[in-house]
Amino acid sequence: MLVDKDSHLPGQDRTETKLKPSQAMRIGAALRPQCTKKLFFQGASCALGAMWEGYGNPYQEGGPELYSLFRDFFPTDRCLVESIWYKNDFHGWSREQIAEWLESLGY
Repeated sequence: MLVDKDSHLPGQDRTETKLKPSQAMRIGAALRPQCTKKLFFQGASCALGAMWEGYGNPYQEGGPELYSLFRDFFPTDRCLVESIWYKNDFHGWSREQIAEWLESLGY
């Protein structure tokens, strides 16, 4: 699956995305290994970092301040970002498992 360059998170001068977050996360997860505690670290990405890259955005070592953008991306469930973070960092879920969970919620 190719990344549509018109698919970005809100705040990126795009008004609509063509990929669901679960799809973007799967794309990003295929790019590099998984990390915890940071969006990006030593060539790896967490679940949110994978989603960020899956939308065609660049890898950024250490991670940009993106959490508010992700909260805006899930306006009907602002706790969803924290749930993704917890599943990645504290519950040991793979990014693929998190993507499946997001897909089951319609994302």
